[in-house]
Amino acid sequence: MKERRYMDDWVNEVRLDEKTGRDRRVPVYTGVWYTLDAAPGMSAALAVWAPFLVCAGLLALFFLLDDAGTRSLPVFLPAAFALFPLMYWGLGVWTVSRIRGRFTRLQREKGYGRMLRSSLGCVIFLGVAALADLVRMVTAGGPEQDLPGWLALLGAFLAALLAFSRQRRLERHIVETGGEKT
Repeated sequence: MKERRYMDDWVNEVRLDEKTGRDRRVPVYTGVWYTLDAAPGMSAALAVWAPFLVCAGLLALFFLLDDAGTRSLPVFLPAAFALFPLMYWGLGVWTVSRIRGRFTRLQREKGYGRMLRSSLGCVIFLGVAALADLVRMVTAGGPEQDLPGWLALLGAFLAALLAFSRQRRLERHIVETGGEKT
């Protein structure tokens, strides 16, 4: 349904198909084009994929470790709910990695916008899970055996926070290039 908002950015033109010799309707984008102007820092692919992969890897490591945090409902539920924004974050990363040069409003929304919102969702859920695990460790006594799980959660939280802050800086470098195709 979100795509319907951008329906006015497209028009159907009738063009001659050279193979068949018949007229054919072709959708042509007439909306605003965007480009990424002077991306800050490292290469674009590494800047997009690295925080996502680190966050996903550390969250998977947390679930694979068999400590008390994975069996505690106040810790497990927010960490499990973080998988949903993580999935959408991955879809946004995939969309952004396929963009070459200019991109449409829909690609901006499905790529950069989805990455921004999803990394914020991961920050919230993983922050709550890490805080709940810390409270559980402090109130339960000896956190020595549960420390690796908490460190994995904290690392995933920090990777998502880094990605969110980097994505906010990247949003300032997205420039509108106009509506006409050059």
